[in-house]
Amino acid sequence: MKISNRRGTVMMETVLILPWFLLVLFAVVQFSFLWVGKLMTEYAAFCAARAALVYPDVDVFDVEQNVDGVRQGPSQKDQVAYQAARQILGWVSFTSNNVETAPVHVPGWGYVPMSGGVNRQLRVRVLRQDPKGDTPGSVTAHVKFYFPLFVPVVSTLVPAIMTQDADAPKYSVKIEATCMLPQPWDTSLWPSRKTCTKRTAQ
Repeated sequence: MKISNRRGTVMMETVLILPWFLLVLFAVVQFSFLWVGKLMTEYAAFCAARAALVYPDVDVFDVEQNVDGVRQGPSQKDQVAYQAARQILGWVSFTSNNVETAPVHVPGWGYVPMSGGVNRQLRVRVLRQDPKGDTPGSVTAHVKFYFPLFVPVVSTLVPAIMTQDADAPKYSVKIEATCMLPQPWDTSLWPSRKTCTKRTAQ
């Protein structure tokens, strides 16, 4: 009789404790992935800032157009920074390759698996500060990445707790990182738009 009561007690304790134990376990796994996503986003911001820093300020292939002082499209510098961040964050995109576009391609390695939806998850903004006096110029890259949540139960609880944007993908958490790199050289020696344009035959 005592053995039977003991077995019933153990079963009852298991029923009461197991769901909470699994919830804590799932939360630890999900927040571990979130920490990895945070580190990757910070590294992507550095790569984006470095790519924008080393890219010439004035280039004949720059697609940025200013009409009456209004930007008409992203500059080539912005696109280079975006591609640099995209190659980093494609590894933690965790989305199907058939979602929107082709998966991220890394030259010399191949396609990154499960990176087809990174374009919907990634936003990159590049800001440039001109040098003033003895203060060198700088390039700042701001990366916003919507990290996907895929662990059961936790994927529905975390977005409800954290603030989300209206355009955020479902079951995702916004991670932001900013990196500023100083400009250590003088870009006035780089080829200008005038020197790069093709001369027509007279």
